[in-house]
Amino acid sequence: MKLHYTEYGEGPIRLMILHGLMGSERNWTGIAKALGASMRVIVPDLRNHGQSPRADEHTVASMRQDVLELADQLTDAPLFFLGHSMGGYVAMDIACRHPDRLHGLIVEDIAPRSYATGLTGILNAMAALDLANLRSKSEADSRLSAAVPRSEVRKFLLTNLQTVNGHLSWRINIPALIRFTKEDLIQNIFTPDLRYEGPSLFIGGGSSPYLLTDDEALIRRHFPNAEISIIQNADHWVHYDAPDSFMRLVLKFVTGHQPVTNSR
Repeated sequence: MKLHYTEYGEGPIRLMILHGLMGSERNWTGIAKALGASMRVIVPDLRNHGQSPRADEHTVASMRQDVLELADQLTDAPLFFLGHSMGGYVAMDIACRHPDRLHGLIVEDIAPRSYATGLTGILNAMAALDLANLRSKSEADSRLSAAVPRSEVRKFLLTNLQTVNGHLSWRINIPALIRFTKEDLIQNIFTPDLRYEGPSLFIGGGSSPYLLTDDEALIRRHFPNAEISIIQNADHWVHYDAPDSFMRLVLKFVTGHQPVTNSR
């Protein structure tokens, strides 16, 4: 699968950013532009998101393969991978199974385990919207408010709503994503033998329900050289809630482990 992607900046440091569930490369424009002043930043839309192709299969393994194919296309050198939430699962999986492809791993607000987050319910509410009879995003926002009471979450979800030829449609493949969230796939991925011995940084939000500090032992079991940093007053979207603090951590990490090669 050929993923849509956007690139920013240049230089020997290469960072690929993998967005979360229902996200897209567009959500990372500000961060990627800022980081692009110091490095080459590659931000793809993962399958079934944004402008990348749709497919019935939506698994961590299939996304891993897509991402590695894109990396092969763009460079013959290892990269830094930064993954948020679902993208964090993919980045962790790449690190454990293909450690030679990384200079280092950055994971935003997710641990190597399953979570009961209610995302299936949110996706079902989005699927239930009768887009043919909706006239605007504001009307869609109103219809979603009962199932998704937090306005900032609805704002994020509705970045996936687009107008094509005068009609509203979703940028994401909702049926495939519902299957992904309903099937407890994650617990079967991070088996006890999977480890990444390279440098890794886990960034969590102090106000996030994911609470990385509760999973410190699990994180270190799979990523023994992990640093864990918590940014207070940030929720699950740490890069959105505290962009300056988030970027400082990312820059410190990648410059501290930057490569010495000059491959393409």
